Amino acid sequence: MVTNQGAGACTLDGYPTILLVPASGTMKPVITDIGSTAPVNVAAGGTAGFVVEYGDFPVDGQTTCPAVTAVDVTLPRPGGTSTVKASFSPCGAPNVKVSAVLGETQYDAMLG
Repeated sequence: MVTNQGAGACTLDGYPTILLVPASGTMKPVITDIGSTAPVNVAAGGTAGFVVEYGDFPVDGQTTCPAVTAVDVTLPRPGGTSTVKASFSPCGAPNVKVSAVLGETQYDAMLG
């Protein structure tokens, strides 16, 4: 979830850009956008979110999966990039999928 810390409402429309930060070495993930986009209006103090999906089972001869320690996130609007601490190990290429920005209700429904 992201929170609008500004004094006024803002609109997010599209997919966040994410860059996985590995524990060591370099990582070139294949990032695929999933779902459709629609403008999300976020009131001051309001929240929105997006979902990141990945597999964590070694494939194609992998014996371990690369460790990720953070994710750099750029939302689909002006304002720069934020680094979010994370701890997961995507496998594959690694293959990662990211949803469009979702309103709070849609985000909660997607997470079940």
